[in-house]
Amino acid sequence: MAAQKLFLGLVFFALMSCSWCLGPEKNIVFYMHDIVSKPNSTATVVAGVNGTSSNLLGFGTVLVIDDLLTEKPDRSSTVVGRAKGLYSNSDVKGATIFFGLSVVFENKEYNGSTLQIQGTDPFMQSSEKEVSVVGGTGKLRYARGYAIITLQSSSGLDGNIKFNTTFCIG
Repeated sequence: MAAQKLFLGLVFFALMSCSWCLGPEKNIVFYMHDIVSKPNSTATVVAGVNGTSSNLLGFGTVLVIDDLLTEKPDRSSTVVGRAKGLYSNSDVKGATIFFGLSVVFENKEYNGSTLQIQGTDPFMQSSEKEVSVVGGTGKLRYARGYAIITLQSSSGLDGNIKFNTTFCIG
């Protein structure tokens, strides 16, 4: 009898460990307005092979961002919050960016909460990429999941990027 209880306990533990989501799955979609061009830039080079005059497409270039997030692709739509973090060109061919950012929510039910997102963006390879939701704070504490990012529009190095996040909390 004890062996049977132990076996059932181990099976339950294994099933719970394999489940990526113990609570309800959440989905939040927002649009990031990344402006590298001056004078109203929200992303700026802070380091690189040629110092602050380095190009984002150059290996080793690092940018710091403070990008506006909105509910719709239009910049004048309802503000969701800000994306604060950095990009680093991590490909010797210049075709992949690593980024880590905090999505800081500024409205509605998640005001003051954050999602932490990180991953690589092989921007020359496809229009749709998957990156990781690796954490959160406030009402989104311990969030984990993924985000599908899609370039909606661009002009030079400026871009409008859709984030479709799916994650669980707890």
